[in-house]
Amino acid sequence: MRVRCLRSYPSTELLAFLGPRYERSQHYDISMGTEYVVLALWFDVESTAFGRGLTVVVPNDSGRPQYVPIGLFEVTDARPSGYWSLAITDHGLSAQFAPPSILENPYYYDDLSNGDKKTADDFDELMRLLASEFEPPEY
Repeated sequence: MRVRCLRSYPSTELLAFLGPRYERSQHYDISMGTEYVVLALWFDVESTAFGRGLTVVVPNDSGRPQYVPIGLFEVTDARPSGYWSLAITDHGLSAQFAPPSILENPYYYDDLSNGDKKTADDFDELMRLLASEFEPPEY
Protein backbone atom coordinates (compact mmCIF):
# COMPACT_ATOMS: atom_id res chain seq x y z
CA MET A 1 0.00 0.00 0.00
CA ARG A 2 1.21 3.49 -0.85
CA VAL A 3 -0.08 6.89 0.18
CA ARG A 4 0.71 10.48 -0.87
CA CYS A 5 0.77 13.24 1.73
CA LEU A 6 -1.88 15.94 1.17
CA ARG A 7 -1.20 17.93 4.35
CA SER A 8 1.03 17.63 7.39
CA TYR A 9 -1.56 18.53 10.05
CA PRO A 10 -5.25 17.63 10.30
CA SER A 11 -7.81 20.10 8.97
CA THR A 12 -10.51 21.46 11.30
CA GLU A 13 -12.93 18.94 9.78
CA LEU A 14 -10.56 16.02 10.34
CA LEU A 15 -9.84 17.15 13.91
CA ALA A 16 -13.59 17.07 14.61
CA PHE A 17 -13.80 13.52 13.26
CA LEU A 18 -10.74 12.34 15.21
CA GLY A 19 -12.50 13.46 18.37
CA PRO A 20 -11.52 14.94 21.72
CA ARG A 21 -9.05 12.18 22.59
CA TYR A 22 -6.83 12.98 19.60
CA GLU A 23 -3.56 14.49 20.85
CA ARG A 24 -3.56 17.83 19.02
CA SER A 25 0.06 18.68 19.84
CA GLN A 26 1.38 15.88 17.63
CA HIS A 27 3.83 16.83 14.90
CA TYR A 28 4.21 14.70 11.79
CA ASP A 29 7.56 14.58 10.02
CA ILE A 30 5.97 14.15 6.58
CA SER A 31 6.03 16.32 3.47
CA MET A 32 3.18 17.35 1.21
CA GLY A 33 3.33 15.60 -2.15
CA THR A 34 5.66 12.84 -0.95
CA GLU A 35 4.60 9.23 -1.47
CA TYR A 36 5.13 6.79 1.40
CA VAL A 37 5.07 3.00 1.64
CA VAL A 38 2.66 1.94 4.41
CA LEU A 39 4.32 -0.26 7.01
CA ALA A 40 1.10 -0.98 8.92
CA LEU A 41 -2.55 -0.01 9.33
CA TRP A 42 -4.14 0.57 12.71
CA PHE A 43 -7.87 0.98 13.26
CA ASP A 44 -9.05 2.10 16.66
CA VAL A 45 -12.55 2.95 17.82
CA GLU A 46 -11.05 5.63 20.08
CA SER A 47 -7.33 5.71 20.82
CA THR A 48 -6.01 7.84 23.66
CA ALA A 49 -3.43 9.41 21.32
CA PHE A 50 -4.74 9.02 17.78
CA GLY A 51 -8.46 9.50 18.22
CA ARG A 52 -10.97 7.62 16.09
CA GLY A 53 -10.50 5.84 12.82
CA LEU A 54 -7.71 4.57 10.63
CA THR A 55 -4.07 5.39 11.19
CA VAL A 56 -1.24 4.45 8.85
CA VAL A 57 2.30 3.75 9.98
CA VAL A 58 4.75 5.20 7.48
CA PRO A 59 8.49 5.80 7.55
CA ASN A 60 8.58 9.55 8.10
CA ASP A 61 11.03 11.95 6.46
CA SER A 62 13.63 10.94 9.05
CA GLY A 63 13.14 7.27 8.13
CA ARG A 64 11.47 6.31 11.41
CA PRO A 65 7.99 4.79 11.65
CA GLN A 66 5.27 7.24 12.59
CA TYR A 67 1.52 6.79 13.19
CA VAL A 68 -0.38 9.31 11.07
CA PRO A 69 -4.15 9.71 10.49
CA ILE A 70 -5.12 8.42 7.04
CA GLY A 71 -6.97 11.70 6.44
CA LEU A 72 -3.62 13.42 5.79
CA PHE A 73 -3.08 11.25 2.71
CA GLU A 74 -4.57 10.09 -0.53
CA VAL A 75 -4.18 6.40 -1.27
CA THR A 76 -2.12 5.91 -4.42
CA ASP A 77 -1.97 2.10 -4.31
CA ALA A 78 -4.67 0.40 -2.26
CA ARG A 79 -3.30 -3.14 -2.51
CA PRO A 80 -2.63 -4.57 0.97
CA SER A 81 0.81 -5.96 1.61
CA GLY A 82 1.26 -9.69 1.33
CA TYR A 83 3.52 -9.41 4.38
CA TRP A 84 0.75 -8.19 6.69
CA SER A 85 -1.10 -10.25 9.27
CA LEU A 86 -4.07 -9.18 11.38
CA ALA A 87 -4.15 -8.67 15.14
CA ILE A 88 -7.38 -7.76 16.95
CA THR A 89 -7.11 -6.35 20.46
CA ASP A 90 -9.13 -4.61 23.14
CA HIS A 91 -12.12 -6.95 22.77
CA GLY A 92 -12.42 -6.06 19.10
CA LEU A 93 -12.14 -2.30 19.55
CA SER A 94 -8.85 -2.06 17.66
CA ALA A 95 -7.16 -3.94 14.86
CA GLN A 96 -3.76 -3.74 13.24
CA PHE A 97 -2.53 -5.06 9.91
CA ALA A 98 1.26 -5.29 10.09
CA PRO A 99 4.14 -7.67 9.48
CA PRO A 100 4.23 -10.48 12.09
CA SER A 101 7.51 -9.27 13.64
CA ILE A 102 5.73 -6.04 14.62
CA LEU A 103 2.57 -7.74 15.86
CA GLU A 104 4.51 -10.26 17.93
CA ASN A 105 6.57 -7.63 19.78
CA PRO A 106 4.51 -5.03 21.66
CA TYR A 107 7.74 -3.01 22.12
CA TYR A 108 8.84 -3.15 18.48
CA TYR A 109 8.74 0.60 17.87
CA ASP A 110 10.33 1.31 21.28
CA ASP A 111 13.10 -1.19 20.53
CA LEU A 112 13.65 0.47 17.17
CA SER A 113 13.83 3.93 18.77
CA ASN A 114 16.26 2.62 21.37
CA GLY A 115 18.65 1.38 18.67
CA ASP A 116 18.14 -2.36 19.10
CA LYS A 117 20.20 -3.81 16.23
CA LYS A 118 17.99 -6.86 15.63
CA THR A 119 14.88 -4.68 15.41
CA ALA A 120 16.64 -2.10 13.20
CA ASP A 121 17.78 -4.86 10.83
CA ASP A 122 14.24 -6.26 10.75
CA PHE A 123 12.78 -2.81 10.04
CA ASP A 124 15.23 -2.21 7.19
CA GLU A 125 14.36 -5.59 5.67
CA LEU A 126 10.62 -4.99 6.07
CA MET A 127 10.86 -1.62 4.34
CA ARG A 128 12.86 -3.19 1.50
CA LEU A 129 10.28 -5.96 1.08
CA LEU A 130 7.28 -3.62 1.28
CA ALA A 131 8.80 -1.13 -1.16
CA SER A 132 9.59 -3.89 -3.63
CA GLU A 133 5.96 -5.04 -3.56
CA PHE A 134 4.75 -1.69 -4.79
CA GLU A 135 7.40 -0.54 -7.22
CA PRO A 136 5.97 1.43 -10.13
CA PRO A 137 5.29 -0.80 -13.15
CA GLU A 138 7.84 -0.74 -15.95
CA TYR A 139 6.51 0.13 -19.40
